[in-house]
Amino acid sequence: MELLRKYRRLVILAVVLFIGYTFIGGSEGFYMQWRLAGTIQSEWNTNTSLRKQIRDEKKRIQLLKYDLNAIEIIARERDGLVRPGEKVYKIVPPRKTKKTGGG
Repeated sequence: MELLRKYRRLVILAVVLFIGYTFIGGSEGFYMQWRLAGTIQSEWNTNTSLRKQIRDEKKRIQLLKYDLNAIEIIARERDGLVRPGEKVYKIVPPRKTKKTGGG
């Protein structure tokens, strides 16, 4: 009878350990699957964002290839280019002068 009781406890312990390992441990355990699901969602969101950026850049490339106004805007803003005969006015803020401490 005592041997049967020890055997039963050993079987129950083995089952509990197996279930625990299946749900928590290992590369295919419940915890790992839950973490992977979160990682997959994060990667999906990143891919969606990158697809939008690629689409926007393709539109920008098309503008730069064929739209002369877009090319002119970039040349003026980024490179500081002007058309012949145009005058450029720079507004420079006045410099702050140090006040001397006097009585």
